[in-house]
Amino acid sequence: MADKEYRYYKDNGKLMRLHIEQDDEPLDPRYDWDGQIGKMMCWHRDYRLGDYKDNDYNDNEDFLNNLIRENVEEKSIINYVKAKKASNGLELRYDRHEQMWQLWGTYYWFPLGTSREAKFDVIEEYESLDWLVDDMIEALPQKDKWYLLEKHANIIYLPLYLYDHSGITMSTGSFGDRWDSGQVGYIYTDKKTVLKTCGNANKRNWKKIAYADMQGEVEVYDQYLTGEVYGVITEEYNAEDDDWEEKDSCWGYFSDKWGDELVKNIALNFGVSETLYDSVEAVA
Repeated sequence: MADKEYRYYKDNGKLMRLHIEQDDEPLDPRYDWDGQIGKMMCWHRDYRLGDYKDNDYNDNEDFLNNLIRENVEEKSIINYVKAKKASNGLELRYDRHEQMWQLWGTYYWFPLGTSREAKFDVIEEYESLDWLVDDMIEALPQKDKWYLLEKHANIIYLPLYLYDHSGITMSTGSFGDRWDSGQVGYIYTDKKTVLKTCGNANKRNWKKIAYADMQGEVEVYDQYLTGEVYGVITEEYNAEDDDWEEKDSCWGYFSDKWGDELVKNIALNFGVSETLYDSVEAVA
């Protein structure tokens, strides 16, 4: 939107005008706003994203492994693998002759652009089954870890993708560009947080509300990343000086609108409900 694109109106008989400008120093919704239900964990070599102050993990695997260790009981992880539910074929076998448990898995190699399966290579083997839990966590695919977190800890998530080309934009869905985009992390929450924070949430609908709220948080954060944050400036006409005097301004309006829709949206949020005109002559 061009600078100084004025809209005119009358307020209590006074001739007024307003215009919208981009907010060059917007508040960070991840740290300057209250009421967030999601925790946004991201990893990128060039940008500090999401809740970066709370992210001390080396990468997404390090984070996810720690999350499952802290929230899922070992017996639940063991039973999941023993039941052969892992999506990568991970399984436990007991060697009666050696009297020890063995953790087996399936690996996929890609030499020269082709793939072949190396059937059930031994990953680790110990005398005590409990000693294998860390290896199970490391070996489980991410989708299995999120499944265990949802089933046993009421923790749910959405993936976060970043498109980086002449600026950055974030979404919970893939951008479909293998060169300039990719997954950078997750936004996640838990049942306890949702029930405590969202007044309309209950034990039956908390997941539906959580997904919608997390989606909304990502959309607002994307507006922050893309500069879709604005301020409104109002001026009053001084007939004696034949000039305009600034009366008020307010900043920090997040909006994905454009053109007249953007102006009307921000004006209403600011409190200007009068009809807006494109020219002074139209007001009279």
